[in-house]
Amino acid sequence: MVDSRTQTLMQRSNKWVGCLSAVFTILIASAVMVSCASHVPVDKLSVAQAPSRAEKLETKRTPTGQILIRPLINGQDLGWFIFDTGAAGMAIAPSAADRAMLGVLESKEVQGAGGSATKRVRGNATIDLGPVHVDDVSFIELEELDNPLATLAFGQPVAGVCGYEVLRAGVFAIDPSVPSVTAIAGETPSDSAVTWHELAVFSGHPHLRCSFEGDHEALFMLDTGFNGAVSFTERGVKEYSLLEGRKLRRSMAIGVGGARADRHGTIEWLEFGGHRVNAVQAGFESKNTGLDDARLAGMIGMKIMGNYKLVWDYPRGRLGVALPTKADGSVNLAGAKSEHNTVAVEVARIAAAQVGEQV
Repeated sequence: MVDSRTQTLMQRSNKWVGCLSAVFTILIASAVMVSCASHVPVDKLSVAQAPSRAEKLETKRTPTGQILIRPLINGQDLGWFIFDTGAAGMAIAPSAADRAMLGVLESKEVQGAGGSATKRVRGNATIDLGPVHVDDVSFIELEELDNPLATLAFGQPVAGVCGYEVLRAGVFAIDPSVPSVTAIAGETPSDSAVTWHELAVFSGHPHLRCSFEGDHEALFMLDTGFNGAVSFTERGVKEYSLLEGRKLRRSMAIGVGGARADRHGTIEWLEFGGHRVNAVQAGFESKNTGLDDARLAGMIGMKIMGNYKLVWDYPRGRLGVALPTKADGSVNLAGAKSEHNTVAVEVARIAAAQVGEQV
């Protein structure tokens, strides 16, 4: 039996762990948006014609919902990396870069929620994820990952972030409910449960057309490093008049270079990959934060995508979507009703600590 004082302490501890996670992913934030290598348009990538090879990767999930995998860097297992479709490049902790003997190539200015910061670039290295192999990869160095509080925030040490430079080189099937990640080289095995949707990959990010409240349809960036449901850009908020008549909460987004005020509320519905989710918690940005492509209305995170099996096929420009199954083979619909977490965490662009306050 837990007494009321112990219960209160546990609740406060959980709250602070969530806030720590937000703080450290804030610092990771936009740093990884700056790719360390030039991007090759996905429609021009060569797709392997060899027989398909697939391997299930060692996988774990953080307390805040990010999926972790263990790539080999220069043949070494350096620890857990975040599987992050929202990362336009790769990132690494200084200690992990030192163990892999990666040199310092240059320094880059990266853009964050409230300004810019300078980060070192480490490399070059080979990366292996099962049968997927990539040469000459460089990394943004994130010293924040070596802080002991980051280990507390993520539930284990995190050595880096796996983004576009690796994801574009193969096919990755993920089931967040397990969690599991399977890396595939060559042709994607057929699966009748999977429906395929056109995936637009540009600027190092994957994008999908989705419809939402008001029968609008727009392009959204898909970010497995963001544990919220959906966040609309400043442009999207204005174009679709998303604040009119809506009950809002104020929130604070803290990131590289400073902070900004944001707002949160509920939209009636959003359709993702042919599946409709009702009463979706949404963020409404009040200031441009780097996701400023005029083609985009916003981004979708793991509060939505975590309810489905997803097959990321960058080389062929497509996303496979299927409902996850339970152990008995039945379809799992429970995930779509998950509650909104007031600490929204995004790795690779803007990670924001959401402080609820009625407007």
